[in-house]
Amino acid sequence: MSEGASTSSGTVETPSGTIAVRVETGDGFVHSLGMLGSRSNWDQVVHQVLPMGTRATRDVTQPARFESQRVREVFKQSLADLLGCEPGRIDIVRQKGPRGLGSPSVRVDGSRTDIDLSMSHDGRFLAFACLSFF
Repeated sequence: MSEGASTSSGTVETPSGTIAVRVETGDGFVHSLGMLGSRSNWDQVVHQVLPMGTRATRDVTQPARFESQRVREVFKQSLADLLGCEPGRIDIVRQKGPRGLGSPSVRVDGSRTDIDLSMSHDGRFLAFACLSFF
């Protein structure tokens, strides 16, 4: 959980089944996560919400078009810390498909992993979440 944030969780019933939901609120942001199933294992979720000007970037004066690059850099560093490797060994790839770009996938040393990843950025904040199997 992000510093100074509060969290609420519950479930939502959908035509596709039960979705476990967790909502984190902090100073100026709302970040929500959802997983299929009513008994989701939140302790396997690695997530973070950061203001755009912390750890996410070296220069907060860069234009907004760099937000996508910033969230990727922060995620790669966080994942590298968890895996005990250098961030340069990690790539985030989006394959082009019939409907445009697909969901991001994580590669380590060029090999695809089973890490399920979500990244977002909006104005002053960036966020990521991944389901950890490590």
